[in-house]
Amino acid sequence: MKKERQKLPKSVIIKNTVITGIVAVSGIAGGLAVGIILGKMLSTKAYEFDAPIDTALEMDYDALMQRYSNDQNVDSYKPHEVANISWLKFANEEHTHSVAHCDVTAAIVKQRVCSHDVRDGNRWYSESVFYSAIKKGGFRFYQDEQNVFRYTASNPKENCTADWSKDTEYGYTKAEFEEAWGKTLDRPVIYVISGQTVKEEKIETKDGNLVIDLELDPAKSTVRYARQMISMSNLESPPSFSLVHLTFTVDTNFNLIQLKVHEKYTVYVVGRNDSESINVIDYYHNSTETIPDLETDYVY
Repeated sequence: MKKERQKLPKSVIIKNTVITGIVAVSGIAGGLAVGIILGKMLSTKAYEFDAPIDTALEMDYDALMQRYSNDQNVDSYKPHEVANISWLKFANEEHTHSVAHCDVTAAIVKQRVCSHDVRDGNRWYSESVFYSAIKKGGFRFYQDEQNVFRYTASNPKENCTADWSKDTEYGYTKAEFEEAWGKTLDRPVIYVISGQTVKEEKIETKDGNLVIDLELDPAKSTVRYARQMISMSNLESPPSFSLVHLTFTVDTNFNLIQLKVHEKYTVYVVGRNDSESINVIDYYHNSTETIPDLETDYVY
């Protein structure tokens, strides 16, 4: 991997595409947006935000985890607080991985997306590969304590393997990456979950685990995610969400087991394009997986 870092442009340009649907592919990357491509893009100028990420919508995560260190009784917390504790705990573990499978439907197209994420000590990795009869592609990201490096897939296959080359490397500082893509790889979930973004919530016990259903405000909860979608897909305007529903499965010790995401959203490129996606992410603790090099495929 190259150590020198190229300067980040104001927008990440992906040329000659029309993005009509964008899906959430979450793992440690927590929501890598991937486009469904149906034609040639009319413009190569992506939307630019005129302000930093609005973190005022988020909970005080440090205060929440301090509460949790003193009180592990689930009855002491609202459902969205339990959900946040679960992903914050997962983020603090040093050896984890997650695997995601997503199906997205947009117009006449159905697309499969696979994602694999690994944390190994102070290094993080995220892969997302997407495949349909119309468009195939993918990205890999490698993060250390200071930088993030991006690689672009070639020859993606239906089994979610692809070829990768160091010639496609692009480097960011962590601050640059978060500003452009909404989050760094050490944050497992890209959605903003707080008292300001939760519209409806409930928690129940099923099969000995806690199941948390959260209906989120589709605009407020996606302020980070929208940046990722724009950077990935070169959108000229932010996506418009109409539904964001998250279902967390957590054990009685607040350990994250699974996250299911159901989304509906619209992007405007060559007219109105509506999409719907279901993404299921499974989380693994005390993982023995290591971060793969560019020549190594992951078997989904």
